[in-house]
Amino acid sequence: AVQRGNPRLTEEVNVNTEVAVRYLGQMVQASVAAHRNVFDDYIYLADSGLSQGALPVFVYRQADAELKGVEATLDVAPRPWVRLGAAWTWLDTRNRQTGRLLPQTPADRLLTFAGVRRARLGRAREAFAEVDLSLVGRGEVSGPDEPLGTHTAAYEVVGLKAGLTWPAGPTRLDLAVVVRNLFDREYRDFLWSYKPYAPNPGRDLRMTVTWRF
Repeated sequence: AVQRGNPRLTEEVNVNTEVAVRYLGQMVQASVAAHRNVFDDYIYLADSGLSQGALPVFVYRQADAELKGVEATLDVAPRPWVRLGAAWTWLDTRNRQTGRLLPQTPADRLLTFAGVRRARLGRAREAFAEVDLSLVGRGEVSGPDEPLGTHTAAYEVVGLKAGLTWPAGPTRLDLAVVVRNLFDREYRDFLWSYKPYAPNPGRDLRMTVTWRF
């Protein structure tokens, strides 16, 4: 896309209100935070409806806007070596002049994970393994001014990571393996820049070996 600047933009002015509750215990940690952000002259990127060659032209506009959302986290350690957790985010945005969503509003998202960690595992040290599941809701187009205006379906993606440290005399090897999109799920995230043309990346396997001396 082609992005054009706007020399007529003025400064944004906003009032943000946030309320949070946090709990810190030996086995459980949790938090819930709610926020409401009211803007005058909010700056956002919009599709102009024009094109330059084969590329759409995006422009910067301003409007009075409201952003409100909730974030919640939960982290549980039922055993010293086991960790379970979840994080949920919800965001609602509104153009106060039109009543519609603002462009590029992210979808609701829930991340859950379960992991184990051992300080010693045979000769290995600091061994860990964790699996995570991301549940993402449907992406909604704000209107004709949505950049790359394409609705996206809800999806879920599984990830995996594991690693350990292996002592080798006065040195050590740190080994880590990360797998994103473990089951090679085809999906399109709403904020993925190429969503009208291609899905998000498939299975991605990365292995890192670090020799510390």
